[in-house]
Formats: sequence, structure tokens, C-alpha cells
Amino acid sequence: MIRDAYPTTEVVCLIIVAVFCRVDRISLLWLRIRHWGFVSELNRYLRVVTLEDGVTIHNAFPDRRFKP
Repeated sequence: MIRDAYPTTEVVCLIIVAVFCRVDRISLLWLRIRHWGFVSELNRYLRVVTLEDGVTIHNAFPDRRFKP
């Protein structure tokens, strides 16, 4: 079975950061930025947290409570 047809988690996160649905700055103390994007394979919104530069990925996970 070929698994190259699906993008890796890192690629999905980079796409969400580049073409985000919604962005929210968490705190001036933490300097984190949250990005959300819909992932059809998961049928959920994925939250990608980046550092203050907006590019370096800190964390990513499906967000159950996100409302578009």
C-alpha cells in the first residue's frame, strides 16, 4: 500500500499556518499564535500553535471545541 498519497502531519500544519482559517494571539507573555484549519481526513479542525515568528510550530492537535 502506498501512503504517499496523504500529506504528512508536518505538511498539513504548514498549510494551515500558510493559509489559515482563523488566527488568535494567546498571550503577550507566552508569545504564541494559534491557527485553525479544517482537515477533511480527520473531519475536524486542527489547531496549530506557533511561536511568535508565526512559522515555527510549537504544537498541533485536533480541536474539539472550535466553532468556525
